[in-house]
Amino acid sequence: GQIAFDEVDFSSASLCSGFPYLISTQSGKSFLWKGKGSGIDELSCARLIGMDFGLTGEVEEIEDGEEPASFLQIFGKEAKVPKSADHWRMKPNYNKYCTRLFCADPAARRQVCIILRCEN
Repeated sequence: GQIAFDEVDFSSASLCSGFPYLISTQSGKSFLWKGKGSGIDELSCARLIGMDFGLTGEVEEIEDGEEPASFLQIFGKEAKVPKSADHWRMKPNYNKYCTRLFCADPAARRQVCIILRCEN
C-alpha cells in the first residue's frame, strides 16, 4: 500500500510503460507521463507530488503512445519513447505479481538476484 519514487536519467529512453513519470524542465514546466500500466493509486500520488514539483503547480499530463512533438523535444532532437515489454499487464490481474527489488551484478555468478519481495 505504499508508493516509492526513484530518480532516473533525464532521457526519453528511461520511460517505461509500467509506471508514471514526473518530469520537470529547466524552465519550470512539469509533465506527468502516464505509462499504460500505471495504476490509479500511482497516478493519484504522482499528481499530488507533481503539484509541488513545478514553479506554477500545474502539471501537463501526457498519455503513453500519444506524446506530442513538443513533449519529446524536451529530451533533445529526434527523441522518441522506446516500446516497453508488456510485463506491466500482469500488475492488476495476477495475484502473485508484486513489487520486488533486484540487484544486478554482471560479474557475479548469479547476475540478478532478488533483494526484497513482498508476500501476498
